[in-house]
Amino acid sequence: APPLPSSLVPEISPALDKIITKLLEKEPENRYQSAMGLCDDLTYLLQHPEKKSFAPGLNDFSGKLNFKFQSLFRDKELSEITNSLKITAGSRKLSAFLCYGPSGAGKSNFLWAAKSKLLKEKALIFEHSSSPASTHTPFAPARELLSFLASNSAPNFTIPADLREIFQELTSATESNSNSSFQSLPSQSLSSFFKKLTTLLSHLLPLEKPLAILLDDIQWLDSESLDFIHFLIKAEQTLPIILILAARDEQEQNFHTQDFINSNPSLKPLPITFFKKEILPSFLEKALGHMLDVSPLFYDKLYEITLGSPLYLLETLKTLDEKKILLFKNGKWSLNHSAFTKLKLSSDIHCLDLFSIQSFQPRELEILSIAALLGEGFNLSLLSYMCAQYFASEKPDFAELIRVIDKARSKFLIEELIQGTLHYY
Repeated sequence: APPLPSSLVPEISPALDKIITKLLEKEPENRYQSAMGLCDDLTYLLQHPEKKSFAPGLNDFSGKLNFKFQSLFRDKELSEITNSLKITAGSRKLSAFLCYGPSGAGKSNFLWAAKSKLLKEKALIFEHSSSPASTHTPFAPARELLSFLASNSAPNFTIPADLREIFQELTSATESNSNSSFQSLPSQSLSSFFKKLTTLLSHLLPLEKPLAILLDDIQWLDSESLDFIHFLIKAEQTLPIILILAARDEQEQNFHTQDFINSNPSLKPLPITFFKKEILPSFLEKALGHMLDVSPLFYDKLYEITLGSPLYLLETLKTLDEKKILLFKNGKWSLNHSAFTKLKLSSDIHCLDLFSIQSFQPRELEILSIAALLGEGFNLSLLSYMCAQYFASEKPDFAELIRVIDKARSKFLIEELIQGTLHYY
C-alpha cells in the first residue's frame, strides 16, 4: 500500500488522510463516484475538525451504472501475463499468449485489463485491432508497429541503410492494399523477408523497457501478418517482447483457433469463457456499486437471457435501467420485482440496442450518425463542421450537439475513453 499522505505532510489529519486515500484508490469503483459525495465529506470535516473516527463516502451516491471495471475472475490469467513480462524483460526472449472465446465473452475487456497491468510494470504498449476491412492489407500491424517504435526511438536514431528497403516495401504494400507481391514469394524468400523484418524490429526496440504488443481480433488479420506471427513464435526470437493476441473462437473463413494453438506449441492459450451463474451477483455488485437485494429467481432469469455473456449482461442492465425496473433511490439500487417478472427481454444484442435508439428523435439520430463516422477521432468542432455541411437549414449549434451527445452517453450508446475521446457502439 502507498504511504499515507500524513507521512509526507504531518499537518494532514487522519480523517483527511482517508479522504485523500479514497480519491487515489486503485479501482475506479472504490473512489468517489460523485463530486457531491466528496463535497459532503469535506464539509463534514470542516465542521468537525476534531473527529478522528471517520468513514468517507457514506453520502456518496452515483445513479449511474459502472461498466468500466476490470475483468472479473481473470486474476490468474492477468498474473501470468505480468509474470511473463518480468521474465521477458530479464531474458529478452519473446513470450506469446492467445486469449480466445466467443463473441461477447470479454476478450477486449481482458486486453484492457492486461494493458493496465502492463503499464504499471513500465512496459511500452503497442495496440492494434483488426477488422474485416484489414484482411486484404498485408502487414498492416507490422508497419504501424515499426512507425510507432521509430517515433519512440532516440532523436538521433537512423534505420540502417540495408534495412530501409524493408520498411519501404511494407509501406508500399499497405498503401497499395495489395498482397500479391508477398503471395508470389517462395517460402524461402518469405522466410528471408521475415528475418530482415525481425532484424529491423530488434533495431527499433527500446533498451530500457520491454515491449507489449496487443493485437485484438486477429481472426481478421491478413495471411502475411499471421505467417509473421507464426515465424516470431516458432523461432522463439531473442526479443524483449510479450505478444498478447485475442481472437474469436468461431469458425472464421481464414482462421481456426485450435489450429493456431496446435501449430504454435510455445503459445500460451488463455480461454475467455462466459460467466457461470454463481458469478452473476459479483458482476452486478461491480456494476451497481453494492449487492442487489433480489431472490435467486432473478439471477436464474438473468442467466437464461444472457447465458453469462458479459456483453449481454451489460446490455440487459442498460435495458432494465431504461425501463425503470432498476431504480436508484437514497444512494442504492433496487429492483421492481413485479415489473421484472412481466418483462419480456431479448437475448438479441441488436434488439437491446434498438430500444435505446428508439428514444431519439430523427434529427438526433442524424447527428449521432455523423458523430459515429468520426469514431475514436471524434471532437466537437469537427462534428459541428460536418453537421453544418449536412443540414441544409436549422444547422445545430454547439448547445444542441452537446445535449445530443450527453443524451447518448446517458443511454450508454457511447463511452468516454481514457484519452478524453468518445467511442460509439
